[in-house]
Amino acid sequence: MTDRGFDGKPNQRKLEKINICNGMCPRSPAQMAERMKDENFQTLQHRRSQTEGRVAAIKRFIGDKMPCRNFEDNKRHAAWAVLSHNLHLLAKLMTEARRQVKVA
Repeated sequence: MTDRGFDGKPNQRKLEKINICNGMCPRSPAQMAERMKDENFQTLQHRRSQTEGRVAAIKRFIGDKMPCRNFEDNKRHAAWAVLSHNLHLLAKLMTEARRQVKVA
C-alpha cells in the first residue's frame, strides 16, 4: 500500500512486469472511481487510513521528492527512511520509559 502520490505509469508498469497486484490509489478521482468497481481493489482499500498515516510519517524522513529516479535506488532510499523512522520512534519510547522510571 502507498499513498496516492506513489501512483504513476512507471510504478504501474514495474508492478505489472513483476506480476504484483497494483493496490495503489490513483491520483485522478475519475480513475479512482473506475478502480473501485474492481472487488479486489476495494478489498485492498480497507486499511488505507492506517497505512496512509504510516506512509506520511515515513515521507517526513524521505522529503517531498525522492532524490533518485531508478526504482532500485528509490526502494533503497525508502528502506533507509523506514529504518530512520523506526529508530526515531524507538528513541522516543526509550526516553519516555526512562522518564517514567525516574518518576516512580
